[in-house]
Amino acid sequence: MIAKKTILYFKNKILGDVQFKYQYGISKKINREVEALIAVVVCNDAQSYMASVVGIFQRKTVLARKYWVNLFMMFFILILYSNLHANIEKFKTVHLKGKLDPPNYVLQVTKERIIASKLPFYSYQIVKEYKQPSHKWFLEGVLLYNDSLYVSTGHFGESKLVKLGLPYMNIINEVTLPGHYFGEDITVLNGKLYQLSYKSHNGFIYDPETLKLLGNFSYKGQGWGLTTDGKYLIKSNGSQHIDFLDPEKNYIVVKTITVKDPYGDIEMLNALDYMDGKIYANVYLTPYIAIISPKDGDIVGWISLQDLDRKEFNIVEHHVPNGITHNNKKELLVGGKDFSKIYQIKLKPIVLPEK
Repeated sequence: MIAKKTILYFKNKILGDVQFKYQYGISKKINREVEALIAVVVCNDAQSYMASVVGIFQRKTVLARKYWVNLFMMFFILILYSNLHANIEKFKTVHLKGKLDPPNYVLQVTKERIIASKLPFYSYQIVKEYKQPSHKWFLEGVLLYNDSLYVSTGHFGESKLVKLGLPYMNIINEVTLPGHYFGEDITVLNGKLYQLSYKSHNGFIYDPETLKLLGNFSYKGQGWGLTTDGKYLIKSNGSQHIDFLDPEKNYIVVKTITVKDPYGDIEMLNALDYMDGKIYANVYLTPYIAIISPKDGDIVGWISLQDLDRKEFNIVEHHVPNGITHNNKKELLVGGKDFSKIYQIKLKPIVLPEK
């Protein structure tokens, strides 16, 4: 996702620094929808942009039931459509034409940026699809362990940890988190299953066979993604930083890396996986997975999940890829927020034309 400063940059360009979120009695929720809409346009994806516009007007709970508010929103979207592209093209001309001087805000991850970085770039081939028992799962983490698939879902009052049998995705066991916890990513280390929560600074420890709660652990900052290298718990918090926590030393942070490509830091790192000495991280609200060196945080490759579960992809509704795990064939299993399936995929190198 675009960093907050970048979204504000474009929004203020258009609105002339008007404090939109507090004007005209429009709720903060609408403001988040508008910011997401700007994010879509910056991603330069016209199809998603139009889906987002339609989504805003279809969701009656988002807009106040006042005729003049609807008129105002229509006017605002016309402003976006007519003026935003010019600003974006100017922005890309300055920062995305071969030599990117890092600006004072973090750039959105785009295909143009990935290509300009000249790092290995992969697409995918779907090997198998696993239909989820519920397409309403707001997927925050997925884990393949001992031939069972575990999923962690989010939302306050709806968060769960579910153990599924393969290949039929039958529910073997599940636990529901207390209503004030928002479930996040999961991993297994030394025979214990760890689950993060979003803002409570508290995680859960389970027996992976029975999902019996064994205890809790605490950490600083938000909990987004979680994986392990076999020694440490590796945690993301939605920023460009990834922490390494030592469970043998009361989960203290023993190391932090800053994730970056040749042009600057990459924020909004979400669900994580660890395979062949590399960290794989979903970049929130994009279809991209960053392949990261755990040594120094340098990005060594990218994966595009573009068009995965395309029917349900909608950036305003946050229907985006999230959740990564792998099998012993080094194939990835990936899912998404409110997706209907988990996808088993093989990576295919994208051959870029030489210039």
